Amino acid sequence: MHEYHDLLTYSRMNPGKNPQDEYHRRFTSPGAYRTGMMIHPTNKDGLPTTDEYELFFVPEHYLLQLMEQVRHLSSQITALVRRLPKIAARTFVLAMLMDEIKATNAIEGVHSTRAEIQNAWNHRNDSDQPNPVRLVGFVKMYNELLQTRIPMITKLADIRTAYDRLLQGEIAPDSLPQGQLFRSQAVRIGNAQTTKHIPPTSEKRIINCLENWLQFEQQENVPALFQAAAAHFYFEYVHPFADGNGRLGRHLFCRQIAREYDPFTAISFSHEISLDDRQYYRAFDKVEHRRNYGELTFFIQTTLRYLAHGQQRTVAKLMAVQEQLAHAKQVIHHQQLSPLAQELLFAYVQVYFFTNLTDWGIDDREIIAAKEFGKSREDRKRVIRELTQNGWTTVIKKRPKKRCLSRQGKKQLNLQAIFQ
Repeated sequence: MHEYHDLLTYSRMNPGKNPQDEYHRRFTSPGAYRTGMMIHPTNKDGLPTTDEYELFFVPEHYLLQLMEQVRHLSSQITALVRRLPKIAARTFVLAMLMDEIKATNAIEGVHSTRAEIQNAWNHRNDSDQPNPVRLVGFVKMYNELLQTRIPMITKLADIRTAYDRLLQGEIAPDSLPQGQLFRSQAVRIGNAQTTKHIPPTSEKRIINCLENWLQFEQQENVPALFQAAAAHFYFEYVHPFADGNGRLGRHLFCRQIAREYDPFTAISFSHEISLDDRQYYRAFDKVEHRRNYGELTFFIQTTLRYLAHGQQRTVAKLMAVQEQLAHAKQVIHHQQLSPLAQELLFAYVQVYFFTNLTDWGIDDREIIAAKEFGKSREDRKRVIRELTQNGWTTVIKKRPKKRCLSRQGKKQLNLQAIFQ
């Protein structure tokens, strides 16, 4: 099968051919998707040229394979999650959210810890405060991806609302938007020595670009996966804010993926990028190269590979969890414990698998109120105390009382956490 190359590579491989002819062939081919989003490619100094190209992509064979792979893995993840016990499913979600939020910050060089994210999770239902807990905006926004109906971005004000909610307390005052909705000052992307990109310099131009972005987002004839990846590129290209664009852009991408596939596929994206972000940034650079004429095909390929790799990692974790849960249940069954004690101990085991945080456990009130464990409230209270007295669990918080699997319990059951 003929291998599909980016236009820059094509021109190097075919020195006797005019690459613009190949560009026109691809751009005008019946299967090509033209986005209506325009870019100015960069020169060797990272500055925008006067050339202007409409972003486009071709759904060639490999791209279609990747789309099918993502669809298949999404179905596999959904089936595996449904097989998890209730407490395991809930803690798995929280562990995934923690890794994703930590990763999307790390990609931008912003430090955050799982303990901070857990604290934000504990405060996610607090009423709006003038000085909110750090990262509570991330927790609230990413938690919304788990909902059945995820609202779409349909107008420019929605972008600003998402920015304010996600990044509350995370942006320095002098980097907050100075314009009506977006930045009004020019920004430069790069380091002290090198300029990588100069995005649109005025709010008027930003608004024009984002109106085109919205129109593309609302097209119904574009496969959702390709649409999300193409829109992700252009949002970062426009760079509508002075700070926070990467984190907001990845969240907006995740919203589209969660709406079309499943939330676990969505909330593995940034974590996968953080493991090796070189290809991620190279893909942006490739689109902007003047000899690639605005072709997005290879950016979409890269984005989908990250997505599929994250899915594969998620599937592996879920399968490991289920294997260890089955093993733990069998070991617990052979302990000299009452049926209720076995059930409650298994609940603590489910929480343990997903973290090594010392303060991650189960509130006594949750177990006492949980009718699915059977018996009376007094019986549940008694067994909770007995598990601690016998060394299976330990108290990690006194008000309200919260417990987790003890070191002795972990050793006796021969367990190892899946998330570290």
